[in-house]
Amino acid sequence: MILLLESLYSEVILLGLFEIRDLSKDVVEDMSKYVFGISKSSYLYCLLIIFSSSFSFFASSFSFFDRLASAQQVVPDNTLDSERAIIEQTSINGLPSDQISGGAIRGKNLFHSFENFSVSSGRGVYFVNPAGVDIILGRVTGNQLSEIQGRLGVLGNADLFLINPSGIFFGPNASLDLNGSFIGSTARGFSFPGDLTFDARSSSPQEILSVNAPIGLFFDQEASPITHQADENGFGLEVSSNQTVALLGGNIDIQGGGFTASSGRVEIGSVSGNSIVSLQGIERGWSLGYDDVQEFHDITLSQALESIGDFGTGPVFLPSFIQEMGNGSNVQLQGRKISLTGGSQIQAAGGNINVFASESVNVIGVGPFSRSGFIGQTNPDLDAANLTIDTKRLVVNGGGIISTGPNIFVTNSGEVVPTGGGGTLTVNASDLVLLEGEGVNFSGSQRSGLLSSAVGSAQAGDLEVSTNKLIVRAGAQVSASTSGEGSGATIFITANSIELDGSTSNGQSPSGIFTQTQGLGDAGSIELNTGALLVKDGAEVSVSSQGSAPAGNLMVTAQSVFLNNSGRLSAESDNGGGGNIILSDVDFLFLNNESQISTTAGGNSTGGSITIDANVIAALPGGNNDITANASEGPGGLITINTQGIFGFQELTLEELQALLPGDPEPTPDKLLSNDITAISQSGDPNLSGQVIFNTPETDPSDRTTELTERIDIPPKLAQRCRPGQALGNGQFANVGNGGLPPTPTSLRSYPAVWHDIRPPAALQQASTDVKIPSAIPAPKTRPIIEANGWLATSKGLMLVAPKQASSTTTLTASGSC
Repeated sequence: MILLLESLYSEVILLGLFEIRDLSKDVVEDMSKYVFGISKSSYLYCLLIIFSSSFSFFASSFSFFDRLASAQQVVPDNTLDSERAIIEQTSINGLPSDQISGGAIRGKNLFHSFENFSVSSGRGVYFVNPAGVDIILGRVTGNQLSEIQGRLGVLGNADLFLINPSGIFFGPNASLDLNGSFIGSTARGFSFPGDLTFDARSSSPQEILSVNAPIGLFFDQEASPITHQADENGFGLEVSSNQTVALLGGNIDIQGGGFTASSGRVEIGSVSGNSIVSLQGIERGWSLGYDDVQEFHDITLSQALESIGDFGTGPVFLPSFIQEMGNGSNVQLQGRKISLTGGSQIQAAGGNINVFASESVNVIGVGPFSRSGFIGQTNPDLDAANLTIDTKRLVVNGGGIISTGPNIFVTNSGEVVPTGGGGTLTVNASDLVLLEGEGVNFSGSQRSGLLSSAVGSAQAGDLEVSTNKLIVRAGAQVSASTSGEGSGATIFITANSIELDGSTSNGQSPSGIFTQTQGLGDAGSIELNTGALLVKDGAEVSVSSQGSAPAGNLMVTAQSVFLNNSGRLSAESDNGGGGNIILSDVDFLFLNNESQISTTAGGNSTGGSITIDANVIAALPGGNNDITANASEGPGGLITINTQGIFGFQELTLEELQALLPGDPEPTPDKLLSNDITAISQSGDPNLSGQVIFNTPETDPSDRTTELTERIDIPPKLAQRCRPGQALGNGQFANVGNGGLPPTPTSLRSYPAVWHDIRPPAALQQASTDVKIPSAIPAPKTRPIIEANGWLATSKGLMLVAPKQASSTTTLTASGSC
């Protein structure tokens, strides 16, 4: 049997038993509010599954309401004897509430102990704050979880700590009304100096309670979960400025809604059983420490399970969020696997976001109006928060984002309000960083990535990644950008291997690593330090300027660099000076299938420089791979290549390029199938061409030769004889252009190496018929080596050297016919 309460259409249907129609909307909404704690504005569809007979239905319904009523109440236990809590029902801040007084006061601590502790929807539970009390500590000794469906508060400025080893659930209408900090935990108890504890598993009266602040939280063999569901108003659990809101337990599951602490601290920790977490008071509340934790559990932020409205396109789901704004604000997450999905975000300005995961951090997908992500953002008065992620594996896909940079504030008159600078973004992932794909929401396509940005005069924060393997594919990006007078950030990446692959689904946006400026500020630079760099299938590493500023520098230190299928390393500038590309300590550089290393300068600016220091540089013939430092109207750049060997490339001047592409108004090497190296000005003026310098090892033959002290006199008649084979025709070696020997000893060897025999065909045919190949060649006889010291001519004209004791009067005669 199903009871369907539908506030949108005001209809109640009891399937299989009876049907009631035309109830007023207010009646159904009031029923929903009473049974489920749902306000009239929330438009939620609620399902209650019960038994299939009418008797079972009503019996189960009454049982459900009895259980609900018993669960949502505050019941003190007897462990504190006469100092037990006193419950008084009253109205506080417009809500019917339970007011809790009594308890055991020790120094600045007030201790409470409960058998059950829950707060009903539409009601409040408030603790009285006696004078001199700074911390109120409540424990739940029963076996039921605490359901916080209403408002939890303190009538004063004390911090509130609540522990329940059986679990804590924050419902859609849960809220906090505090001037101090709040810590909710499923720990077994509090620890104090002197090995004292306030243990929720102790059922006997506790005689000694500490007068000092607690120093930690300890867990049983099992750490129960904490769940938070969507807040319909979008505020979640909020504390006052400069305070801390913290959840510490087993698995932490945040299903919509979230946490806010202006200029304060948000702490989310997920630990396994048998753990001890330190607790330290700080200027802005409390800080949790995990040095003694051996294993962790998982933290998940996802969108709400229930729809919160209909905007004409179907139900819209509320993502989870954690938000911290203000100087000195901090967000810290500590767990095993930390996941953000469905557009859920963690935001901070003016402070820090620190994320520590022993296994993985996953930032997945988008919501209708937001992207899943960690965001260090600004407001008009604050710099963006610094963001640090420390884990084994970081995965960002489906449009997820990890970024530091400004929000853009625009006044009613259209004026852009200056904002603070970007914070630093640091990723330490011992195994893998994977950035992949894109997502689509109401704002369009959203590319996954790591981003740093700045607007106006602010400077973007640096972006640093350290990992074993970095993979950026399917349109994802690592990017640092600036728009205005501020300078761009530098991207530092250290990895054993870096793989950049492909583009977005429409092919318009490449995967890759980018810095760019769109204003007067200098573009940022990129520094890659890796064992192997692979850039393929249209991916790029690029520094660029779309304004008047020069492009940044692209520096790569790698054992091997492989550019394949239109992979690119580029530095581009529209009007500023061209950027520089530096490849250092490369063992092997290979370009294949239309790949490029290029600097391009627009306007009248000078082309950038390319410096390549590689043992071997190679490209397959006909692959249309280019190394270029070209300019548009200004002088070409400088290319310096230091190598042991370069294969498959040819250097082209502007004149040679024009000759190969006759009639082309803008001849560029990418229009040729050959692999080319150019440093030209496309203005067409050869005097503006840049320079290409090759530094290769050279061997001087004189280094290992010895000058003879005696000259050998050649008999004059030797010079009178014709060359052997002269009767067959004159032969010669010739450089036939695209093949054969290079034009000069320092020039590149072109390809393919083709030799041409220019003797007449008749002579070649005669030569082939005169040659007789013996069927067998007898093995030479071994003879003693005798020093030669004279000349001997045979009757066939062969000149031989004879030993001194050999006497012969034979004179040199001509052999063959001239």
